[in-house]
Amino acid sequence: QTALPGRKEPIEVVAHASVVGALAGQNAALDVQASLIPPTAQAMQAQATARIQPWSVQPLVQAQAQWQSLDLATLWPQAPRTRLSGQAAVTPDGDGWKSTVEASNALPGPWDQQRLPLEKLNARLAFNKNLWSLESLQARGAQGRVDAQAQANADNLATGWLGLATVTGINPAALHSQLAAASISGSLRAEPADG
Repeated sequence: QTALPGRKEPIEVVAHASVVGALAGQNAALDVQASLIPPTAQAMQAQATARIQPWSVQPLVQAQAQWQSLDLATLWPQAPRTRLSGQAAVTPDGDGWKSTVEASNALPGPWDQQRLPLEKLNARLAFNKNLWSLESLQARGAQGRVDAQAQANADNLATGWLGLATVTGINPAALHSQLAAASISGSLRAEPADG
């Protein structure tokens, strides 16, 4: 049971973390597990597992996480109120890794009402040879949809990036209640200026 900054009532959460395995030797492997379970039956829960080979070229063998009814404002008062459920996974891919994220929010709403204007998110990411890739992102919320792709070269962030996004039917009033209601659709391409 602990108090958080900006919150009068304490929060009670059962958290557990463990690391099991051998750290010595070239074939060292560690299994990491962590969980967050508040004591009430219908409350938020989160679990994460990972297998790490610390001395390998690719130390992350696999990682995955699942969460249910996660309210960010319960953990940090300045965060929006949410009811997030979903899962994420990271798997090795050559010298890099690939990741998938699926999430839904049963409590969407405008930012100025301390809500997150996101209903659903699906994303695929990759990292290989210093190249970050957002292979695909589909987000639903604010009565519309956003589809995006992006790349960035970690060795040259000043010029080595590109982002593409398509917006369909987004209502600004669902993002922030003081904005006028409308339906915005269009596409955006962002890249460094020449020279």
